[in-house]
Amino acid sequence: MEISASAPGKLFLLGEYAVTAGEPAVLCATDRRLECQISARSGSGQIRIIRKGGESYLCPPNLEEVNRAPESMRFAVAAVQVGCRAAGIADLDLEIAPAETLDRGTPKVGLGGSAAITAAILAGVAELPGAASIRDQTRRITLGVQAHRLAQQGGSGADVAAITTGGLAWVEGIGDAPPPRNISEAARTNLPGLSVAPLELPAGLDLRALATGRPARSGPRAAHFRHALAGHGPLSEAGAQALRAWNTCMTEATQDFRKACLNNNADLALRALADGGELFARLPVISGIPVWSPELRRLQARSRAESALSIKPSGAGGGDCAVALIRAPEPPFWQKDTVINSLGTVALKTTGNGAVAQQESTR
Repeated sequence: MEISASAPGKLFLLGEYAVTAGEPAVLCATDRRLECQISARSGSGQIRIIRKGGESYLCPPNLEEVNRAPESMRFAVAAVQVGCRAAGIADLDLEIAPAETLDRGTPKVGLGGSAAITAAILAGVAELPGAASIRDQTRRITLGVQAHRLAQQGGSGADVAAITTGGLAWVEGIGDAPPPRNISEAARTNLPGLSVAPLELPAGLDLRALATGRPARSGPRAAHFRHALAGHGPLSEAGAQALRAWNTCMTEATQDFRKACLNNNADLALRALADGGELFARLPVISGIPVWSPELRRLQARSRAESALSIKPSGAGGGDCAVALIRAPEPPFWQKDTVINSLGTVALKTTGNGAVAQQESTR
């Protein structure tokens, strides 16, 4: 049996960092998708991950510790093992071949490749014989969140939730519990408060993404944030309190954006995203986390003079990508600005499929 699965990339609009502490977030799928091929045949439950170029990893029997796998394959290993464990699949040999990137030959731009791999593989596993118990989308979201948090050893997994559903999404209720310790725990843990709801962008607004091509790792930044928020690390207690206040303000901006979408209020949406950008401008001072690149800082400063434009970094920051919310028509400088013209542009899709899979052939 051959199964073809895919999932879109994503970008955070609002709520990043705060979502690791259990707060809500808004994310949007991109027009780029990651493909994954799954081959299945009767066997003894062997699972092999195959990367482009021929590198492969055969999962040991009854694997529990994902960190035993090569770092480049841990998200794929976690996804397939958690999915199969939850579905009780033990009599199929699987070969999983995920695509390498969402970036089409360009440097990393922050589209959530690890989350897309997780969501795509789980969509594919759900199509296997005997996997009916994980075909419900809500169940796959929970498994994906837990598998991703296991492989990353932290984070929120909100990106997996949004990628699984697609479009523009409101994600809440993940909570702030520690990540699962092993595959069995990830496969059996429920997230009863988790909710993912579609949003509709207010009329007259358009979402864009701008990529510098500069890579940035989200895991260490998210871990630093949660550590500091709890009052640990080099920050004084006053600094930790400031970070908690920042967390509250980010949640308010996220909630305002949701209200704007529900009430078709373009002005409120622009203000909410701009507020998120201003909060990101303060974050390095409060926490020491680098979230800006010179290019994106310049663009955000320029956007303050434009009532029809809001810009903020997306995700954990570090300079790789920003989101822009634009009221039509585009501000005149948008097509003329040298920084914008030097950056990669990624389309964001407020509608469209999330993670999907289909059987290609039977043998």
